[in-house]
Amino acid sequence: MAFASNSLIYLDISMNKYSFSSNQCDIFSNSPNLHDRSMHNNQLNDMNSTALETMFRNLTKLRKLYIHNSKLANLPPKMFANNGMLSTLQLQSNYLSTWDPIVFQPLLSLKKLFMDHNNIRILNETSFPQFIWTNLTEINLAGNPFSCTCENLWLRNWIQSTKVKLLQLHYYQCYAPEKLAKTQFLDWHPTKAQCTPLPAWVIASAIGVPTLLFLALVIVVSHRYRWYIRYWCFTLRSRYKRLEPFENNGTFVFDAFVSYNCHDRHWVIQRLLPKLEYDAGFKLCLHDRDFIVGHDILDNIVDALDVSRKTILVLSNNFAQSQWCQLEMTMAQHKLFDENKDILVLILLEDIKPENLSNRLTLLLRKQTYIKWPCEEEGQELFWERVKAALQKPYGHGTL
Repeated sequence: MAFASNSLIYLDISMNKYSFSSNQCDIFSNSPNLHDRSMHNNQLNDMNSTALETMFRNLTKLRKLYIHNSKLANLPPKMFANNGMLSTLQLQSNYLSTWDPIVFQPLLSLKKLFMDHNNIRILNETSFPQFIWTNLTEINLAGNPFSCTCENLWLRNWIQSTKVKLLQLHYYQCYAPEKLAKTQFLDWHPTKAQCTPLPAWVIASAIGVPTLLFLALVIVVSHRYRWYIRYWCFTLRSRYKRLEPFENNGTFVFDAFVSYNCHDRHWVIQRLLPKLEYDAGFKLCLHDRDFIVGHDILDNIVDALDVSRKTILVLSNNFAQSQWCQLEMTMAQHKLFDENKDILVLILLEDIKPENLSNRLTLLLRKQTYIKWPCEEEGQELFWERVKAALQKPYGHGTL
């Protein structure tokens, strides 16, 4: 199908339900003097964007174009590029929802625009070039599923104030939100306050302040419970990083891991070690001697607790003031809870000053029997007997 006539001014091929294809895009190219073309109730949905732009390209004298009910779903940017004399455009009853405003830029003479019964939800001042809104004398937007939200505040205000003739205004209705469905568009009364964007600083504050408070809370809690957190983290790591099994039928490597402060090292080396290891045959784990060089210190602590049958805490004011000693104590207590066994042996070298007593250490001294180091030599023999009894009979030993 093609039309080739320089004298053809009016053409009506409407109501044929003819389906145009992309390769028919030039059927009007040889009828440049067309003024009025009616082709509604046909089908243009099979034409691609380039074909639609080509179909109207040579119709530079076109004044009226009727392509309603043609299954149009989009308007290519150059669809009306050469139709600057167009005064009436009927696009109603299609599937249009959005478009690039540039498609209307060439239509400097447009007076009547019909876009009713499409799928238009939002219209604002940028939907068309500004001169379109100014030059129009008639417009029909009825039957579109308008959203009665702040996005359409401009449209509502324009409808109220414009002198453009609004056809079928009673069919301008809200389709969303659901609570406003079927409400007349002009019966929707949003307030300016509802649709005024919040200042950037308010939004930033609303997001930033709770975030900062949350971070501050995390920091405070993390600091307050830092040793518990470290313990659980390294306990979890230790489950994936166990020492190799020993060739001694699963017995422990050490009878006891000794937790002490470096300022009490002299007492441990000169008194504890000779009495328990050399004389009594217990095998002790001392961090100065038995920790693996190059390993993370917390890994060493976890591993030492795992391979030791008991844990000796050498309590002193130095111990109470040391965060590392507090961590070792906490980890040993958790092992006690996990295994439900009496694994702690408490040696009190001196009375702990009240200001050095943490809540955990205070509770431990109240709940757990401890063995106090006597200054008098007469009481020291009994002291060592009690420590040996607390450690019980030595188990078989493996090697690190």
